[in-house]
Amino acid sequence: MVSFELTDEQREIRDWVHSFAEKEIRPVAHQYDESEEFPWPVVKKAAEVGLYGVEFLQQTYADTTGIMPALVAEELTWGCAGIALAIQGTGLPIAAIFSQGTPEQIATWIPACFGTVEKPALGAFAVTEPEAGSDVSSMKTRAVRSNGNWVINGQKIFITNGGIADVHVVVASVEPELGLRGQASFVVPPGTKGLRQGKKEKKMGIRASHTAEVLLEDCTIPLENILGGMEKLEARLARAREGTHQRSSGALRTFELSRPIVGAQALGIARAAFEFALHYAKERKQFGRALIENEGIAFMLADMATEIEATRALIPSRRSRSVAATDTSGTSRSRSGTATPRSTRCSRARARSSGSSSRRRSRATSVGRSAAARTASAGAVDPREARRLQRRARLTQAALAMFAARGYHETSVDDIVARARMSKSAFYEQFDSKEQCFREVLAKEGGELIHAVIGAAAGGHDHRDRMRRGIRAFVVACYKRSAVARMMLVESVGLSASVEEVRHQLEGRFAHMVAEEVRSALVDDDFYANQDPVVFGRSVVGAVNDAVSYFLTHPGADAESLADSLCRIFAP
Repeated sequence: MVSFELTDEQREIRDWVHSFAEKEIRPVAHQYDESEEFPWPVVKKAAEVGLYGVEFLQQTYADTTGIMPALVAEELTWGCAGIALAIQGTGLPIAAIFSQGTPEQIATWIPACFGTVEKPALGAFAVTEPEAGSDVSSMKTRAVRSNGNWVINGQKIFITNGGIADVHVVVASVEPELGLRGQASFVVPPGTKGLRQGKKEKKMGIRASHTAEVLLEDCTIPLENILGGMEKLEARLARAREGTHQRSSGALRTFELSRPIVGAQALGIARAAFEFALHYAKERKQFGRALIENEGIAFMLADMATEIEATRALIPSRRSRSVAATDTSGTSRSRSGTATPRSTRCSRARARSSGSSSRRRSRATSVGRSAAARTASAGAVDPREARRLQRRARLTQAALAMFAARGYHETSVDDIVARARMSKSAFYEQFDSKEQCFREVLAKEGGELIHAVIGAAAGGHDHRDRMRRGIRAFVVACYKRSAVARMMLVESVGLSASVEEVRHQLEGRFAHMVAEEVRSALVDDDFYANQDPVVFGRSVVGAVNDAVSYFLTHPGADAESLADSLCRIFAP
């Protein structure tokens, strides 16, 4: 029988971290969220009690079940997502150092990321760029060997602890022509000239965590600061030049290691939102009784509690997959006994863990937001901000419906505000122009559609199955969400340079997914052996666009049949 009971040690750690979150984090959460200052006093307190440091890291990751890090993340995030990320943000560069570094680098740089109890330090993992988010193959930051050193130049954005960290792990391209396989990770020590903080981001949430741009201008570091060492880099680049298949990049492996923790953080947020909503439903009285005594509210809260508990069971199971025993070939055995590459298996498991808990967090926090909106007058949230967000949501939904039904040029601002039942001045409080409104709606709705498509593709068991799933999900999603598809594939074409850029970015994400599957198939799949991955990816996007455009103008078209035809062509 499978037991979901925690061990005594796990319960003890969980309760200890929960107590810290309740006593040290919750009382100051609002203060740091409002000021957007980094919570150094809380981080220092965490170091003093042993919650932030190498010893605690070793203790949590020594847990063979893999559950302990998720328990810690959930409890800290329950206290405050922003302060929790301030404490745990250093975990990402540490994961990079641990997964890619030599034993000497691990022994040197992981303690340097934490600092000492008297003077805690921070680490930062710098990957994201203006044109390279999840698509790390588009990275522009370069690392060049010069006079026995590495010289790094580039721009990183949305970096947790960026610019204020003592140790930065920077991912840069060594041989750009090799794409993803020509990249490496570098440790930039404290005080290195040429690395500086750029713009600090003003965020809607998690504001106690520092997020900023990192600028690298002739940043010079020793040759030995490349993670894994020079010998390993040269061997990897040689394999890439020969076209030998390799594992995913170091950056992606680092992100994969953190995905169960992201799921646990989402769970902590959901749990806090649920508890706030539950408390409000018990306290608030309408028509002579508490809100929770209304059956509809009670059912909503019961659903939230059920999904939160289901997510809690899911995250440890996914976490433990990553530490499951493997055979000497680096494969795991599925339930059917079929050997599955460990990296693929873990990637899918981690993606499902993160995605599932994020979806449940979304449902849980929706009730939390509703409760917060109702308690705005009592000072729970800024009532002006709550009303502004509600107005924006109404306007974007109205704009989506009007652009899809009548087209961009035939839709006026008057049409949008009439459908939203709002004033024209309210529209211009939110958007500078109709075009900006269109662009933001396209980016939001189209981004959600593409994210769902890529998530569906990740469930495939090999490159052909993932490609088939991706194509089918794209076609069916566009069929079901025809309003978004019409904006993305019809109304945005030729509208303006900024709108075209958004459309190309959305299509590029899907094309990149296809290209990566083709790259992984070049060695052992004759069908793709002579294909250029980039050209093939663009061809798939073009064909899918044509198919979707067809059923947008032919209401009776069968999306499933169209998807089957495309799959037979591109992933037989």
